[in-house]
Amino acid sequence: MVSGVSEYLETKLNKESVLEMYSFLHKFKGNPLVVNCLNYINFHATSILIQKAFFSLSAEILADILSSDSFAAPELDIFKAVIKWIEQNPGEDIKSVTSKLRLYLISFKDLLNVVRKSGKISEGSLMEVMKMKAKKNGLKKLILFF
Repeated sequence: MVSGVSEYLETKLNKESVLEMYSFLHKFKGNPLVVNCLNYINFHATSILIQKAFFSLSAEILADILSSDSFAAPELDIFKAVIKWIEQNPGEDIKSVTSKLRLYLISFKDLLNVVRKSGKISEGSLMEVMKMKAKKNGLKKLILFF
């Protein structure tokens, strides 16, 4: 019976329903339906970022989604969606969500012009990301030079 319900719910997955379904079921990690929901979210990440349900997620669930290496959307788009989520969820734990952002994937220009100006990432964290990027870029130039 349970597998029949699970199979039925899988047929109902779409961009509008998957976040609500995942929010409801996420505590059953390892359940095939939960895994399928997360796979669907990851595969449709860019579309998921603009769904109304995205901005209603709890900090715990959003952090869980963002921590997936398979959540593949441009990191600047993810950052902007998270900023909008923060604005709509003022009582939530911001650090648990922002700590999952892969800021190192954002260009220097956007780190300065978008991320820094948002005021949602500490100057110290931003400086660490920029130092890491500069070191990485310096090493690339050094390797290419030789």
